[in-house]
Amino acid sequence: MKIIYLLGLLLFLAACENKQLTNENAINNQLSKAFIDKLNNFCDKELIGEIIYPVTTGHQLAGADTKIKVQGCESSSVTINFFLNQINTLDWNFYFDDQQNLRLKIIHNDTTGLPEGLSSYEGRLYDQGTEVKQSFIPTIETIDSLPQTLNNVWNFEYNDEYGTLKYTLQRGNELRFQAIYKVHPDK
Repeated sequence: MKIIYLLGLLLFLAACENKQLTNENAINNQLSKAFIDKLNNFCDKELIGEIIYPVTTGHQLAGADTKIKVQGCESSSVTINFFLNQINTLDWNFYFDDQQNLRLKIIHNDTTGLPEGLSSYEGRLYDQGTEVKQSFIPTIETIDSLPQTLNNVWNFEYNDEYGTLKYTLQRGNELRFQAIYKVHPDK
């Protein structure tokens, strides 16, 4: 009799945990959709960036011009073209997978430095995020293809008050890149 009672209790607890996960997924999904809506505010606009890091003299990115163009805006996806010194070096594609989890696909237009045959890789949500900030870590497939991305975190943060988008790339505790983008007044 005790065994039947314990089995029933285990099934009940498993159902409760599954319901909690379903509720957490629903909350994540709402916040992720709200984030996509925020990015869509920039649709078909060019944003000029200010590189916050690195600024060290002699670093290849110090003093570089950067901008982004937001396009392909839909309720479930958006693409951002990333430029350094007027060259579209990569694109960020935010989309929802089959389980309705927000994903980040990074598409390199210049594959220099990437393993042969690799031109894109993906990130998955790192934590719950908010309607204005989402963070991504590499997928298992990305880590297999690019082991150096193991500790990467790609952060995107929209600021309502200033109408800006901040992008930060961290590798472990090391800041690798950070820029703040604002709509170009003439675009």
